[in-house]
Amino acid sequence: MGNAPSQQFPINDAATSTLSARGQQRLSHAPYVNFFEVAAVNQPPPPTRPKKKPATSMSSGGRTNSSRSSSKSSQGSASSVTTSARSDKRPSRSMPPRMNSGFSDSSTLVPLTDPPPKLDFAMLDGRRYLIHPEARFFLPFDDDESDRIVIMHFMLKYAFNSSFKAPVADLLGRTTSRSQVLDIGCGPGTWVLEMASDFPHADFYGIDLCPMFPNSIKPSNARFLQHDILDTLPFSDNSLDYIHMRVMLSNLTQTQLTRLLGEVNRILKPLGYIELVDVEYRVQRPGPIAEQLLNQKLAETMLNNDIDFQLCYHLSTLLMTQQPGFVDVHQDRVTIPLGWGGQLGHIHGQTMEGFYQSLHRSIRQATCTPEYPEGLVDSTIQEAMMECQKYQSHCTWYACYGQKPANSSVTNLAITGPAASADTQRRVSHKTAAAGSVPPPIVEETAWESINDFVDGYVD
Repeated sequence: MGNAPSQQFPINDAATSTLSARGQQRLSHAPYVNFFEVAAVNQPPPPTRPKKKPATSMSSGGRTNSSRSSSKSSQGSASSVTTSARSDKRPSRSMPPRMNSGFSDSSTLVPLTDPPPKLDFAMLDGRRYLIHPEARFFLPFDDDESDRIVIMHFMLKYAFNSSFKAPVADLLGRTTSRSQVLDIGCGPGTWVLEMASDFPHADFYGIDLCPMFPNSIKPSNARFLQHDILDTLPFSDNSLDYIHMRVMLSNLTQTQLTRLLGEVNRILKPLGYIELVDVEYRVQRPGPIAEQLLNQKLAETMLNNDIDFQLCYHLSTLLMTQQPGFVDVHQDRVTIPLGWGGQLGHIHGQTMEGFYQSLHRSIRQATCTPEYPEGLVDSTIQEAMMECQKYQSHCTWYACYGQKPANSSVTNLAITGPAASADTQRRVSHKTAAAGSVPPPIVEETAWESINDFVDGYVD
């Protein structure tokens, strides 16, 4: 499962342009070189559109342990900075211009007259963390994090055999009119850059609160926008064909996610696609450290901050129950080893180790137990990851997509309607059983009142 073919192919320059110099150097050495070259091009034909039946303080993780030596020199110190005071070693990226022209469909983006939001940061242990009154961004905003996200992009592309699972290849490749695509929480913009290169007849937007994305090195059909995604999305009603969002659940409360999906529903065209990709952070087949600190204490700590680490398991249910509800919901899942099983497992292990090591100090210190009084310090995280190799642990990644109904006022009656047939209910239940067992979520029974009947369900 984890071994990539050994033949070499060129890597998309646009997709790797946001890597730091250190990241570029890492990418040129094993095991990355063969893995990323294959992941960049070795994918099956993308899925086609199926025939229609009649009718805090945070973004995504840090670097691996091998790249953290430079962070230790300032451990224990904390200071506040703003976007004008950058500590990155690479040249600072200028803020992107406001997207008010250049694309074929000028009505897609709502004109923005306000300047980009001013961001405040705190320097902790050599990493830069966002200070925001509503955000739950417990992960840093810096070059190490940007590199980790780029590496994770190619890892997931290899694992899922594609950069996307929704059947939108024909839609993105059409030449009669330009499809409009949005990536929410785009980070360094790797997904947007690669997709824009692969589909030159579609327009791609990347949006994020923290401007990690490039401003100059990008395809002409790629645009990036700094905007607070916890606010309304700056796009017109019914204007986008496809919306993609990846590894954002660790940054959003249930209320924020529900509100964001409501905005997604508003700006999607009828029959437009939404795709969510994320990981269930519960380690399967864990060793004792991983079970006690990662599965239990860390999940409990995040839940105390309104972040549900097991929400990923309910992505399809969330889409189906979102009013007015998405239809034709499908969910794929891929189990990836943690540090074993070949190149894929090795890189996955390093990516997740970097995630744990980069969590905000307040989160890691809150995971202390009598047996581990210091909580998730780097040495304990490394021990946990070594355990994962011994116990052959793994994590499960999910890719879930659905469509906005042709009539946006129509709910997903097959799932949520009071007149749902017994046959439909049996079919959903059967597919749930076929999915295999997953440990129950660490949430109170009242936390998901609107979806209590479907907490274990998904449609394959």
